[in-house]
Amino acid sequence: GRFYTVNQGNPQGAADQLGYLSLANSAFIPVGTSLGSINGVSGIIAIGVSTGGQTTGISHDPTTGRTYGVTLSGFLYEINLATGAANPNAFGPNVGYRRITMATGTNIGSIEDIAFSPTGVLYAVRNNIPPSTLGSIFVVDKVTGVASAPVDLPDSEFEGISFGPDGLLYASTGYGVETTPGNRNS
Repeated sequence: GRFYTVNQGNPQGAADQLGYLSLANSAFIPVGTSLGSINGVSGIIAIGVSTGGQTTGISHDPTTGRTYGVTLSGFLYEINLATGAANPNAFGPNVGYRRITMATGTNIGSIEDIAFSPTGVLYAVRNNIPPSTLGSIFVVDKVTGVASAPVDLPDSEFEGISFGPDGLLYASTGYGVETTPGNRNS
């Protein structure tokens, strides 16, 4: 297998680029030239530049074989691993992304990462949005982009989430996390 990652708009202002890491020397091996621009309900976005925001997470759906990315601004899109580009028709003809929203239609931003469960349920985590001082996690419908009600987490700065082989969801934080008994994170 390959360890895929996204190079976030480097140099500053450049589009995000898919690649994988060489397991021999940790070198970034680019796939294609950029994730590109895609159309959707908010118009055309360029992934990695101001209109779409930088990619903050990618995850593979084990039930469909599809790989998705998410931007900090809350745009969910599918990645073609062979070309390194976003799929311009992932959600229908000429619909390449979904905006992650609450059921009310309110956009959700500050998305730091996404992870598919072993059964294909998509989770997303975001950092605190004032006035809240806590980060939150929620389930995202991978077809519509509509999210469940967020559940507060015991920290404000979550950076990554992933399911382990034991089926548990693990998280990393940008700094310390409360670990008192009865309030442990896993």
